[in-house]
Amino acid sequence: MRDIPIFTGLKLDETLRILEQDFKSLNVTIKEYTIPEDFYKNKINPVNSRVKRIVRQKISDNCNLELTVCTFNEIPE
Repeated sequence: MRDIPIFTGLKLDETLRILEQDFKSLNVTIKEYTIPEDFYKNKINPVNSRVKRIVRQKISDNCNLELTVCTFNEIPE
C-alpha cells in the first residue's frame, strides 16, 4: 500500500474519493465535530455554502485511519 497522503484541509467528499480509489483496503473512521443547530441561524450565507473539511487525521495502533471533520462556511462572512 502506498503512503497515506495528508488530507487535512481537504473536503470530505474529495478525501473519500481518493480513499476509495487508492486505499480500498484501509479501514476509515470519520468523527464529525458538530456545532449547535442555531449557529448558522440568521446568517447571510445559505446552508448550501457550508462544506465538510478534514481538520485532523490520525493512524491508530491497528493501522486504521481516523478522520475528524468539521463544517465550515465556504463563503466567509
